[in-house]
This record gives sequence, structure tokens and C-alpha cells, in this order.
Amino acid sequence: MVKGVKRSLLCDLQNEISYYVPSDISHAIDVLQAHSIAETKELNLVSAKIIDSTIEFIVTNNLGHLLSRQSINKFPDINLEWDYPAEITNCIIDINRNSDFDFSKIFLELESLGCQDLQLRIEDSLFIHEIENILKYADGRMLKSIQLYVANNSSESDEGYIGLVAKFPRITNLFVFNSLLSKVLTPDTAPAYTVARIADRIDFKRGCGIVHPDWFVTTMEHFTESLKFNTCLNRKISIDENGVIRNCPSLGTSFGNVKSVTLTEVARMREFRKIWKVTKSEIEICQLCEFRHICTDCRAFLEEPQNVRSKPLKCGYDPYTNQWSEWSKNPLKLKAMDFYELGLA
Repeated sequence: MVKGVKRSLLCDLQNEISYYVPSDISHAIDVLQAHSIAETKELNLVSAKIIDSTIEFIVTNNLGHLLSRQSINKFPDINLEWDYPAEITNCIIDINRNSDFDFSKIFLELESLGCQDLQLRIEDSLFIHEIENILKYADGRMLKSIQLYVANNSSESDEGYIGLVAKFPRITNLFVFNSLLSKVLTPDTAPAYTVARIADRIDFKRGCGIVHPDWFVTTMEHFTESLKFNTCLNRKISIDENGVIRNCPSLGTSFGNVKSVTLTEVARMREFRKIWKVTKSEIEICQLCEFRHICTDCRAFLEEPQNVRSKPLKCGYDPYTNQWSEWSKNPLKLKAMDFYELGLA
């Protein structure tokens, strides 16, 4: 149960579903965790009507069962500790035609750090054979998934991009942006990957950080990580097109260049890890929001750019009204938008 300023959110982490819960039922659930139904009614801790409504809600949605007092000890509380056997779990690498990295060394380092998920963002219109010359160094490594964004090359066909994914099965998503039109290239029956064209030109550096309910994650892993860590930046590392290492490509602070420092050295720096522990419960406004443990965060674009604990700029939700609005249309955000040169008046 995640309590917001106006309502709560009950997260069923087993079935990965969330339920809005009004304050009276949220309070009743709290009371019923410490007292039996009979005690609660007898002591008039909660009205009988609210108790009955609460029990009906829980049983109907298969969120719990009626048990005798003797049986309760057989159902211990869920362990909400989080850990992962890797120093780095995910990495973003920006690439253009002038990026002259030692990809063999980079992928070997990522493997030694335990990195499982990689996002490659290729800003220039490389030919497929040039992309293959990068991906070949990831072959045979322990990466679980590669999400690939590539600028459209008009000389390459749909079949060529589909063939690229077939050749490198670790690719789970391939998005060809700046295409003539948007369309999905893989059939619905393709179980393991998606290849799609996107008509839009993507501004990777300034386009991230949007908070939207479509991207909420109600899983045990995400929820428990959010209790102690930042769900965007924890155990993330990034390399920009010039080789500069950061927590995120959109953040200003840098920690050296891949040509002169290793990813392992950076990942173990105290200052690099500092931002990992900025949780939603410490962030202004977010700490009052019922969605704080299922949404992602952003520290690159803030409502108050000089305040590291400020609410994400690109969030349009108000926990005081429980209403969503278009964040870029909010006049109170214009100053921050100008600061970041977002150009979204």
C-alpha cells in the first residue's frame, strides 16, 4: 500500500496490477492488519460499513483471504529487500559517425560489471554493415538484451533491418527513426523482438525524462528497488558520442572519458554512486504521490533546476488533485523549460 496525499495505491506485485484505494479503505486495511474483523467492529475503530466494503474489495480482487488468527503466522510479510548481483545493470551508449571507441574493450568491461541491458543510440545514418561492425563485439557476451535506435539510412531496406535483428538475437527492439513514415516491420507473431520505423527525429539528450502512466511498472523488482534507490539512475552508466562517461547522457556531470578511464573505475567512484540513492520518498511532491514506487524518475530535467530534490519537470501529475495535465503547457514550468532550452512553449 502506497499512501498519497489524497488517495492510496494498492500494488499487487504478484499479478503486477495496481488499484486506486480511497483514504477510508486504506485506513481500514491498516487497522485490519493489527486487529481482527471482530475486534475492529467491537472497538469501533472503523465503521462496519467501511470494514465490509474493504473486505469485499480485497476478496473480489483476489488480494487476500479470510483466515483464522491461528493461520496468520503461516503467511509472513513479503520481503521487500532489493539487490542484484551486478555493479552495473544497464548502460546507454550514444554513437555517431565520429565515435572512435574501442567497442571490444567497452563490451568486455560491461560484462565484467555484470551489465545485462544495453541501449545503443546511433545518431547518424550508418549503413547496416557499419552497425554490424559495432554489434559484433557484443556477440558472445553475457548481455541479456540490446535496444537499438538507428537513424534511417535511405539506402537500407526494411528487410535489411529485420535481417540485422535476426543476425544478432540479443536485439530485443530496433527502432529506425527519422523514417518517411511510422510502421511496425515485424509481424505480431514475432515473439522475441520488435523492429519498427519511426517518422520522428529523436532528440535523445533532451527527449528523456517524461513521466507517464503508460510507463508505470508494477513489479516486485521495480517496487522494491524504488524503496532504497533511484529507479532511473541506480546502477546505470552511460557513454556519449565523444566517449564521456556520465550517470545518464542527459546529465551534466561527467566522470572522465572511456579513452582514459575504465568503466569499472567510474562505477566504483563514491560521487558517481551518490545519485543512485536519491529515492522518490526524498523528492519534493513525489514523496506525497501514490505512484512514487511504480513510476520512473528523472534527475536531468527538474522543475527547479538548482534543486536536486525537485520534482521531475516532465511530470504532469498533481497528487493534490489526482489529475494529469500536459506538462509542457503548464505556465509554471516555462522558466525551467527555458533553462533547459527545451523550446516547447
